[in-house]
Amino acid sequence: MDGSFEQTHQRYQDTLNKALSEFKSLLSSNQSNQWKPIPPTATQVNPHTPFLDSKPNPRELLNGIVLNPPKLRGMWDNLVDKAQGIEVFDSNTRIVKTDFRLGWLENPRDSITITKTFHEFNTIIDTSTSLLPSVDEPVYLSPTRER
Repeated sequence: MDGSFEQTHQRYQDTLNKALSEFKSLLSSNQSNQWKPIPPTATQVNPHTPFLDSKPNPRELLNGIVLNPPKLRGMWDNLVDKAQGIEVFDSNTRIVKTDFRLGWLENPRDSITITKTFHEFNTIIDTSTSLLPSVDEPVYLSPTRER
């Protein structure tokens, strides 16, 4: 795919904006079968039995599950060998390289994705996308072709 770095950046931004608008439309629709927002009050939440005894700090729970840095993804995702942050644009936008474990036909795979996190009052949306490489983009954005 031909294009300048600016065009590639614009494609990333357009894709992220489209994903955000789709998530917001699902969140605002009470009839959606695909999207179930987390109830905003604790009385509507069914507690998991082990949490009743230990009573974890909600912030630690959130940081430990939702906001993991890329390097820790291999600890909780069995398909990932390792992941590393390549570049951080701001506090909510980063480029991540993920190396997956051997899969179909034992071919190692890797991906370069741009991830953006959106925070609202009671909502966290983390979107991630990858696009076909552009001729002008930096070398570090190109996935490994050979091992």
